Amino acid sequence: KAAEEAKAAEEAKAAEEAKAAEEAKAAEEAKAAEEAKAAEEAKAAEEAKAAEEAKAAEEAKAAEEAKAAEEAKAAEEAKAAEEAKAAEEAKAAEEAKAAEEAKAAEEAKAAEEAKADRNAESKTSPKSKVANLQLAMKKRASQNQSQESTISQIVAQSKSSKATVSSVRSEVISKLAKHSFPPRRPKADVIANMGVLQSVVATNTATRAAALSPIVEKKRKPAVKKQNKLGIGSSKALIMTTVFGHLPELDWTNEADKRRLQINPDGMLLPWISRTVEQGRKENTSFSIDGLHLRLEYLPWTDCFVTNLSEEVLYTVMTSRFGLGELSIKFGDVIEDDLQDGLGFSERIMTAEELLWLAGLWTVQGRVLPGDDPTKARRLKHAPDCMQDIAIPEVHAVIALWQTRMMSAFEVVSELNVPQRYVFGVMAAATTAMQFEY
Repeated sequence: KAAEEAKAAEEAKAAEEAKAAEEAKAAEEAKAAEEAKAAEEAKAAEEAKAAEEAKAAEEAKAAEEAKAAEEAKAAEEAKAAEEAKAAEEAKAAEEAKAAEEAKAAEEAKAAEEAKADRNAESKTSPKSKVANLQLAMKKRASQNQSQESTISQIVAQSKSSKATVSSVRSEVISKLAKHSFPPRRPKADVIANMGVLQSVVATNTATRAAALSPIVEKKRKPAVKKQNKLGIGSSKALIMTTVFGHLPELDWTNEADKRRLQINPDGMLLPWISRTVEQGRKENTSFSIDGLHLRLEYLPWTDCFVTNLSEEVLYTVMTSRFGLGELSIKFGDVIEDDLQDGLGFSERIMTAEELLWLAGLWTVQGRVLPGDDPTKARRLKHAPDCMQDIAIPEVHAVIALWQTRMMSAFEVVSELNVPQRYVFGVMAAATTAMQFEY
């Protein structure tokens, strides 16, 4: 019996050990299964992460390629616009040169006729003395026109199809520096003849009137004929039809389009003109812009500019960019006492409103000034007479509508269904000339 019990005890012990061994083996197998499962899950997670990173890299690459394509397209459009602008400027220069040559020929013919009339008259009569005076004054005006013609020819010759705006400006300034411009004071021969005229007046007013009448009429008729024949102002009209640029319709809410619509006026003449007017009005003193090698002086007492820049040269410097420190403001040559007897300048006189308007219009080329918001409502108070030279009906419609009520630029575009660049050009000009009420 003891032997049986011992055997049973051994069998029970062996069974327990076998069971424990089985349980340990099962635990090891379960642990191995869990580790294998964890390894598979980790591997799957790594593969999913790698797939996401690859997808993100592909999307980033596609976005970069799309951005590069947009920039390349914008660069091509800008290049095409610049080439079109250069071609138009070259055409305008050629027309201006032809007009100047025809004008010089007309003046030479008029001078010859005046000389023949003078030789036919008696040298001792009051009528002859008045004619001499008129001839002297006409000669002086012809010299002024000749120098203006020289300026225009320099600009026309400089504007080749390959010339950039900066190179044109540099060449114009270097060549203009060699030419002296007429003084603002009358010459001695004119002053002497003025004395003769005063003596004639004192002697016989009726004789003087009778002597002057045919001369004045004779000068007036060729002038009208010459203006109609040559189409004086044609170059100005051409300039005014190309100042709105060639930008297509763009989306203001799109950042890329918004950057294309905005202009950076740094280095251009526009900020200096505005600063000159502001400083002159503040200090009640004349100021001029230094660095142009040409005269552009603001007179606050009459709120006007005195300049010897022709329309073509003025447009060229308005659309050029100057180097850092190249332009500055200095005190003008005119004082208030000089205006007691009127302006009396032989140079061109422009109101500040007109010059500011043209500066804004010519500078932006149908774009938007920095800091301006086309979505802001405003009403146009007034447009200067120079806008009548624009032969674009849409522009006159924009001006007429904007004077009726408060509207944003985009509301004007929508109501008239006109290109953006016409509305933005008028907006920049009126903003520069301070002709909006908000």
